[in-house]
Amino acid sequence: MKTISNQKLLDAGYHVFDSVWNNAHRSYQKLFKDEHGKKYFIECYHRIYPNMPDWWDFELQIESQKGSVMLQTIQWFNDDGEYSQNTIEDVESLFEKFWEFLGKPYYEKNETQIKI
Repeated sequence: MKTISNQKLLDAGYHVFDSVWNNAHRSYQKLFKDEHGKKYFIECYHRIYPNMPDWWDFELQIESQKGSVMLQTIQWFNDDGEYSQNTIEDVESLFEKFWEFLGKPYYEKNETQIKI
């Protein structure tokens, strides 16, 4: 059973976007936000290698006052689902925990428009 596919990513709210980053065959991105603003983006890169199952890796870039930090899965998924039983929800949960651990650095906070 496949744990990841183009359709599963689309169903989970990811959008295809053009990127030449990481020699990806196809790239996906999803915005995570809450009532305070944009928290972060998760990007997924679908890589195709000769004589190997396809690989799908995820990245999270978190902004800080001194620059950006990138977290990346390595060999998180392969196309046949036999290497790991990870799901898209697993990677999203893991990245959410990292974001919380790092003090919830928002990509972009909402501006408060209420003034008295």
